[in-house]
Amino acid sequence: MIVCYQSPGNVSNLRPKFETELPDDTIVVSNTFAIRGWTPKETHLVDHLYRTRIYLYHVGTAKPVRPQ
Repeated sequence: MIVCYQSPGNVSNLRPKFETELPDDTIVVSNTFAIRGWTPKETHLVDHLYRTRIYLYHVGTAKPVRPQ
């Protein structure tokens, strides 16, 4: 499991590394910022002042399919 609390730019910079280095069954949790280009398995809205979103991804189903 990978847990991220990074700015949108930083988490986008990490995405290629996640796609090439993490096994497909890895869970990635991102606090506040979605990973651009990925589809979350679940999204949770935290019921507090800031209405924070938590994004949960499974690497194998989140990353875009690339033609071979």
